[in-house]
Amino acid sequence: MAVAQNIGFYDFKETDTLLQASTNLNGFSVNMNYDDEIQDYRRMETKLWQLILAGNKKPAAAPTVRKVIKDRRAKIGFVNRNDLSDSQSNIKNDLRRNFDDPGQEVKAIAARLSFPHFARSMNDQQGRPYGDEVAEDTDDMMREAYRFLEMMLFNGDANTNPLEFNGLQSQSILDDHVFQVDIRGVQPQRIWQTVNEIVMRATTDRETLRRITHVFTTGAAYVAIQQEAEAFGLKLLEKEVVPGLNVPSIMTGDGEKPIISSPYLDDLANVSGHDVLRVYLLDINAVEWHGVYPFGGERSLEPQIFDVTNYLNGEYLVTERMLLLYGTPYLKNNGLYRIDILAPLGSAWNIS
Repeated sequence: MAVAQNIGFYDFKETDTLLQASTNLNGFSVNMNYDDEIQDYRRMETKLWQLILAGNKKPAAAPTVRKVIKDRRAKIGFVNRNDLSDSQSNIKNDLRRNFDDPGQEVKAIAARLSFPHFARSMNDQQGRPYGDEVAEDTDDMMREAYRFLEMMLFNGDANTNPLEFNGLQSQSILDDHVFQVDIRGVQPQRIWQTVNEIVMRATTDRETLRRITHVFTTGAAYVAIQQEAEAFGLKLLEKEVVPGLNVPSIMTGDGEKPIISSPYLDDLANVSGHDVLRVYLLDINAVEWHGVYPFGGERSLEPQIFDVTNYLNGEYLVTERMLLLYGTPYLKNNGLYRIDILAPLGSAWNIS
């Protein structure tokens, strides 16, 4: 008599054989098993996720991530050296902390694979004629998870869908952090000059010393920058931003800044008779990821895979496989700037 016991979720560490390839071994055709590539998915599918510093990926302290803002400074000044009269007076209430940060809520990203018992039994009985489909489906799900995570880091919008976290495009930007460049007409404005201006404004801001480290663009904006470089003899250097990813970089008054295009950033089409191409500038040191370790899994803030299994006659029977990630990005210090490039109609590619 079959005795089944539901085991529930547990951490899944290996995916059997993810990839196979045939080779010849002393005249015999054999299959060579390859180790899983889960650690490589980040390289293949993400840029921004890899750029977030390891120290900035941290456990969330609460379901909503908030920062206490210290936006009031003590008053200091010169006084009479003989009797120290007329010293600046600081009342504690004037130095109170600001608790008004609305914060960012921790959200969940998940996906499931279901394995009907009969179908899998027939597949195994036939010797898996098309390979280990369970492993391949798991491989595809993990790859898609990193692609989806990267996409949401750019265009997640909690106002449109309350289940989403706010990505780069949905983070609030101060009015004086938005700039325009008009590249229409016979004397187009220079994108590079505006990039340099933003970098220097951020670097020399006496109130909040920020620093621009990376420039993110839509595909169309990326091409516009390259065309400008060719037209004006601007030299774009090459810089490795993550292992295996080399991108052009632009020289500014604060050093060279890498320019990274993303398919997940959006342009605007036909805004008052022109298109708008988008460029975002940010300090990657100000980008944090606040996550929650999934119960029963590893103490890792990367996407993890769990199995729902039955224990049947001494064997584990996987009925469902689940991918799970808890977390939200958080941008500190209002460290985000944007350039709206006014371009001729038809210039925009990716449109939300």
